Amino acid sequence: FQVHLVLRFFLKPTYILAHMPTEEQFHLFVQHENLLKEYLRKYEERFKKYDFVIHKAIKNGTAYQEILDYAEEIGAELIIIPTHGRTGLPSFILGSVALKVVKMAKCPVLTFKPNFKEDF
Repeated sequence: FQVHLVLRFFLKPTYILAHMPTEEQFHLFVQHENLLKEYLRKYEERFKKYDFVIHKAIKNGTAYQEILDYAEEIGAELIIIPTHGRTGLPSFILGSVALKVVKMAKCPVLTFKPNFKEDF
């Protein structure tokens, strides 16, 4: 079998940007997009040693919905997603992409809490 590694980052406009002049918004998004491209390059380099087929993309939109849509589009048999592991009020206020994916996915979902010093 072949393992497909999907690396996706999401650009999501916030209400704060609605109050910024258009030129400032553009520069902020360009900076954010360039940072995400660098992360993707680093992750791709890190996983090259494995025999994965790597798909990478930067998408605009809501992360959990983009993940669910793409999983359905490619017929994913498993979604593996990191989680911060927040609970209680922080989870309620900030929301949880992983939790929404777990609840709404049509295939099994494996979550893990990464050790950011080692994993990323």
